[in-house]
Amino acid sequence: MKKNKFAPKVTQAFDIPPKVRISLYVATGQFGQEFDEAVFDNRLLRSIAEGPFDKHERAQLMEAKLSGMLRFEHVEAAPAVKPMQDFLKYLQVEEQVEETILQADHLVEVTAVEPLSQAMLALKIVHFAASFLATELNGIILEPYSLKVYNRGDKMLDQLLKVEDGTPSLKPFLNVVQSVSKGQKLLTTTHGLSRFGLPDFRIKDCKPALAEPLAFLIRGLAQSFFEDVLRVKNEGNDRYSLKKPLAVTFEHLKKGNLEDLPAPSQTPQAQLVSLKLSRSLSSFSVDLAFYGRQEERATRLNNLLSGLGLLPAQ
Repeated sequence: MKKNKFAPKVTQAFDIPPKVRISLYVATGQFGQEFDEAVFDNRLLRSIAEGPFDKHERAQLMEAKLSGMLRFEHVEAAPAVKPMQDFLKYLQVEEQVEETILQADHLVEVTAVEPLSQAMLALKIVHFAASFLATELNGIILEPYSLKVYNRGDKMLDQLLKVEDGTPSLKPFLNVVQSVSKGQKLLTTTHGLSRFGLPDFRIKDCKPALAEPLAFLIRGLAQSFFEDVLRVKNEGNDRYSLKKPLAVTFEHLKKGNLEDLPAPSQTPQAQLVSLKLSRSLSSFSVDLAFYGRQEERATRLNNLLSGLGLLPAQ
């Protein structure tokens, strides 16, 4: 295959954001224009002090809360709801939940700002505090970047009330969307890494029969990529390069899918995955850097899925 010598070259590196603002939104019919931040600050502190945490977990949460990085703020609903409006009908939420979201004039924004780091303390405290608030107010959590919605009855709220050691799983607020073109080619994308100022993933031109293993794979890829960006940042670098392949292990698959995986078809082995950046005027994404004829690219993808135990060996 000849390359188009006139095609613009895409630099295979990007700047790591110095700081990120992590936000979740809580919608509820229990308040209108008024929200007493101090009341819920005190309730949150009491919940941390009395909750079923070990010393390390409690210390992490207290550090995040008492450092002042976490804020509850009463905000207008429109900016957070508008990006989700057209997608609510596809998210399989209950009609009552959809009405609560669309009729909300105000939301509580649960937010924290910090430099990207392997601990991701801001991410942990925002997840915990938003889940706590949704439980207290019988509310609904919204996340516009990933288009995720969680109601009080969802099991994921229990998961978010736990504090993980190390970098948290992305799955709670990483959406995987799949579609099939008229030519019967499957496109698999993630939505949610952009909340950290990072590119989301895209795997295109695949057979529809691979939809399920590709969904597991792309969550594991995103998890490994996220953790590697944080590692590079922790080493004092402000730029991330895709020149070297990304190592993806079965542990990344497990964390990225919150253990919700089929039994491996064979013993999983760590895989090195070559990636490339694709840019447009409005966004950028990470694609698999599989070159050659279509059959060759399909073989490399099958080998990757097989090596990680997501497909039987070919």
